[in-house]
Amino acid sequence: MTFGKNGDFRPKPTEQPASTVGSGLLISGEEEGRQKFKERIRERISQIVDENKQGILSSAEPLKKLFDILTKELIERLNIEGLNLIPKHGSIILAANHQFGWGDFSIVSRVLESQSDRPWAFVGNSNTFSRIFPEWENDPKFSGRIIPVRRETQDSSSRIINGSEVVEMAVDFLRKNDDSMLFITPEGADVNYQSRIGKPKSGLGRIARMADALIVPVAISGDADLDKIKFNLKGEVCKPFSAQNDDKATSEEWLNRIITSDLFGENG
Repeated sequence: MTFGKNGDFRPKPTEQPASTVGSGLLISGEEEGRQKFKERIRERISQIVDENKQGILSSAEPLKKLFDILTKELIERLNIEGLNLIPKHGSIILAANHQFGWGDFSIVSRVLESQSDRPWAFVGNSNTFSRIFPEWENDPKFSGRIIPVRRETQDSSSRIINGSEVVEMAVDFLRKNDDSMLFITPEGADVNYQSRIGKPKSGLGRIARMADALIVPVAISGDADLDKIKFNLKGEVCKPFSAQNDDKATSEEWLNRIITSDLFGENG
């Protein structure tokens, strides 16, 4: 998709960039337009957090409260198909493509509505949370839900410096908590608002294999309005699958299930 004059998004006919893989989807445009949108989103999120900080901090589940508030404020329409495919028992990894930045977290919010009794955690960029909510690391209720990915610089695409620790923490969480649920975006780097899915990292396969956890792919597509700072999102929970012995092959299987989902077939 590409930016229109008013910040809307229209189908993008150009060829896919060499650095990414997958079928066409989602929202994109010239780099200047995409950066403008990201700046507007960050400003709006900071405003939302400032207005709701006390309520978030006083919540028994501050991270979920944050996701719920952002969903209410940023999402105009949200529809998720296939929630019945999420296994009721056993440890699982919900692995979604990461195209819409904070908008993607609305999927977490909606899934938790139907899976509220399960232990859950979220693998996320520590810089992302620190920018808008610097108190998070000092609040056990908040930090206890996050497995932090730490990077070399504030740039969300810079080198990860604690990759082994992230895998260890994720595996430990899944092994120690019955029927646990881990949210992860396998692409890793910040590919928000790009027109293609980023190449998935092998960490997804490694975590699933070591923890003996099922992988539940979640495809996300949609569009956004630059003027209103609102997202219209669709999600599709795909059929779960088990990790292979080859971690890279497992991550590639995740990608294949995302790009061959009914959702992407509709938008591709």
